[in-house]
Amino acid sequence: MEGMAERNAPWDDDEIRAVVGVYFRMLESELTSERYVKSECNKEVQARTGRSRGSVEFKFCNISHVLEQGGYPFVDGYKPRRNTQGALVDAVVRRAKACLRRSR
Repeated sequence: MEGMAERNAPWDDDEIRAVVGVYFRMLESELTSERYVKSECNKEVQARTGRSRGSVEFKFCNISHVLEQGGYPFVDGYKPRRNTQGALVDAVVRRAKACLRRSR
């Protein structure tokens, strides 16, 4: 199917930006006690990347792992999971550092 991500292919930079952006929006909502719906966030990433629900869930858990390793808070309910793509680690660390700079 055209426009759909190839199964098991590494996530590309645009897909990583999409999933990291949505994840950090969920995290900000949690940290400020704002309500949000995880399933809607997952659907947003699916629509932007063509990835499956399970693939997005796993990537959210990978992001939690990167944040946990850096001593940062992570989204409740996305248990940290390893086997994280190198490009994802870089994107998450950059985003976490940028968020810290903005909060100072």
